[in-house]
Order: sequence, then C-alpha cells, then structure tokens
Amino acid sequence: MNNNKKTCVLILILCLIFLLTGCRDNTTTLKSTKHSTLTPTNSTTITNSTTTTALSLSSPLTDKESLYNIEQYYQKFDFNKLLTLGTNDLIEYVQDLILDAPGLLKYDYDDLRYLYDELDSDGKGGLILFYAQESHSATWDKGNTWNREHVFARSLGGFQKDDAAGYDMYNVRPTITSINSARDNKVFGNLDHNSSSVTKVSYNGKVVAWTNSSVFEPQDSVKGDVARIVFYVSTMYYKKYTNLELKQVLSDTTYKTILEWNAMDPVSEDEIKRNNVVQKKQGNRNIFVDYPELANYIWG
Repeated sequence: MNNNKKTCVLILILCLIFLLTGCRDNTTTLKSTKHSTLTPTNSTTITNSTTTTALSLSSPLTDKESLYNIEQYYQKFDFNKLLTLGTNDLIEYVQDLILDAPGLLKYDYDDLRYLYDELDSDGKGGLILFYAQESHSATWDKGNTWNREHVFARSLGGFQKDDAAGYDMYNVRPTITSINSARDNKVFGNLDHNSSSVTKVSYNGKVVAWTNSSVFEPQDSVKGDVARIVFYVSTMYYKKYTNLELKQVLSDTTYKTILEWNAMDPVSEDEIKRNNVVQKKQGNRNIFVDYPELANYIWG
C-alpha cells in the first residue's frame, strides 16, 4: 500500500472514531429521568448515574439569621436519596424531617386568632386575607368579617380543630367569612368560568375565586400558595388521619392540576417571610416553600 492510500485509510478511521464518540456523547446527553425541576438558585445538587438534577431554595434570603436557620434545618436532609425512593417512602422521609422540630405546634386553634397580624402581616398592623389577597383589620370580631380557613379541609382530611392538622399554622389561614363559606369543604380544581353552573366569588368588587357545587378555584395569585400548603399537609400528616392524602382535596386525582399551580404561581417573598415567622413560632418549615420542585419528585 503506498503512502497516499495509507494516509486516506488513516483519515477514514479517525473520522469513524470521531463520529462514534460524538453519537455516544449525544445519547448520554439526551438521557433523562421522569422528573423535571424548576430553575435553581443557591442549588444543592443531587445526582444519579444518568442525570444531574438540582433542588434549591426558591429565592435568595437576605435575613442572615433566617438563612442560617434554614441551613441548619436541612443539614441532615440527604438530597441524594430523592432519586432512590418511591413515592410513599419519599413522603415518609420528608415527614420525618418536618416532624423533628423543637417546640412543634405549641399554639392551639384559638391562639391563631391573635397571631395573624404577624403571620400574615400587611406591614401596617393589619393582616392579608388568604383567598382575597386584600388587607384587613387584624382585630378579632368573633368571625363576623374574617375567620380561620383550613386550606386542606377538615372533613376531607378526617381531622378536627383540636387535632394537629386542625391548628397547624401552615394550614389555617385568615379569610373573609363569605369566601370561606363559598369554599366550604369543596375540592380544588380548575373550572370553566363561562359555564352557567359556575359562580364568581367576589370581594371589594374583584373576582377572587370561582366555584360550583363541588369544586373551588382560587385566583391565579393564590394557586401556588394553595398547592404548597396541601403538599405540606398531606406530607406532614401522612397516614395520621383517616383520609388525609393529597388526592382527597383535589378534583384532579392525577395531581396534574396542582403541580401546574405550583409551577405557574412561583413562591413569593411573602411566602418566604411567612415560612420564617412560622418556623420561629411553630418550630418546623414548609419544605415545599423552600423547595417547591420537590413536589415533582413525589407526585410528578
């Protein structure tokens, strides 16, 4: 074989090796798990053999004391386990973390009436009504204008006001009494706003929700908050009460709707501030506010 032929053969061999290597790299790049995550900040990375995925705090926190507490709080939470556990085992693993807190649930249902000016502060001495997202006087008037709403309804979860889920600060929020009545114990879901069977729920001239005989849909700015609350409650009290599973409080038992709500209404600064205040009073944190993408690992 002359030199020119040898050179051509060598070039062909090198090209073939290059092409095969490139294909293999592309195949590796295209591998994925069934879970998706939101864009991370301040990420803690978890890996398995085929992918690198990140979980992260929802937003940078400027309160150094709060940030320190958060870092300490999640110190023993092994994120590397997330891709190795099945749904039920993962729920129990997260439950162990949020149950292990000093002074957990030391306030009762009656106490909450006088804590909302701090828990849901509007910054002016009043409180923010949950579904309406409007300021209101924090003065307790025996429920005539505002009262306490169980976001994960008691009748759907199988617990009472004097059970832990019945006075958990993450689950019990201040709401205008008329809106609380419209919510009743209905499940959450999306509704056809043009349907004759759907009623608008208004406050101060603004539509804040829609409802029919069995479903309640809050306004978009509250949907993510609702999602992260019911994620927390169904995890915190998993197997503790009769029917307390996430699907009990949803019209869509495939979880698709509630996961969409979690993504379309991201964690706000107010949610983060409230998480910090509740931690100081109740002892634990809503992990789905700190790591909203965790819901995809459990129910996605």
